[in-house]
Amino acid sequence: MLKKPQSFKSKGVMTLDKLAGMMANGFSNLEEKLGGRIDKVEERLTDVEDRLSQKISGLENRIDYLAEGKASREEVKTINIRLTRVEKKFATK
Repeated sequence: MLKKPQSFKSKGVMTLDKLAGMMANGFSNLEEKLGGRIDKVEERLTDVEDRLSQKISGLENRIDYLAEGKASREEVKTINIRLTRVEKKFATK
């Protein structure tokens, strides 16, 4: 009769109930680990959504501002430069 090597000796009988319990415990541990990570991902997504919402709101405000026909910063700078030149010409004469 052949002897089993020592490392293969059975420590007990594996039943379906024991196997099911081991698998349930493994899935429970996995759920705990993933649950925390999923919560962190949801928090990050919420932060991203908030920032995007703020940026979109800012863009809407700029579009409304331009639609009202108000001058942009660049236009105001150009007008100021031209006004300064005109003032200098009239001041010297």
